[in-house]
Amino acid sequence: MAYKNLNLYGQGKITSTSTITIETASAWHFIDTMEADLGVGLSVDVGSQAAITGFADAGGGKVTITSNAHGLTGTTGVVSIVGTTNYNNVFMISNPQTNTFDITSAYTAEAGGGTWRHGTHASISQGQGGTYQYTWACSAISAAVNQTFEFAVFAGITPAIAAVRKFATGTDAGAVAGVSIIQATAGEYLSFAIRNLSGTDNLDIESGTWTIIKTS
Repeated sequence: MAYKNLNLYGQGKITSTSTITIETASAWHFIDTMEADLGVGLSVDVGSQAAITGFADAGGGKVTITSNAHGLTGTTGVVSIVGTTNYNNVFMISNPQTNTFDITSAYTAEAGGGTWRHGTHASISQGQGGTYQYTWACSAISAAVNQTFEFAVFAGITPAIAAVRKFATGTDAGAVAGVSIIQATAGEYLSFAIRNLSGTDNLDIESGTWTIIKTS
């Protein structure tokens, strides 16, 4: 393949022996244990996660999330929310304040609980929208037998085609890999996520790599 823009790329690894804690079955969990080893023209943020302590109706189809000193900034951040009753999904954030931020969702009363995850991501700079190739591979061990996991790259809140892997044993590492061709716009984040379709058993990432290249 001929690449149009070899001065815009990034690569790195998934931190070895990372435990991805699954809080909600079938819900996407952004991974924030990825590292950037090399990057040209792409800004890579390792991401973060923290507990949610409250939900409030912000009006206008918005919900205010309380999470003290969350550290999220800007208006284009993306989080996965898990471990809740009504808000397990992937959201764009808006109106970040010191201890709160908003998501677009119908409000349903719920006490605090759950976790937001701002995954490791590459930011698409102004003027650099276009087609990107995101290649990834990892080996992993499921905490329980016969657990089926999905793995997907996200552009903003939209997942690319997911790779599916069933881990038949709880002791041997299984390999999984994928290549996604993504149309990304300026300001979007390219993130990586997993979900357990079988339950809430965790996944231990033994090793992994990722590469992003702008193709056009």
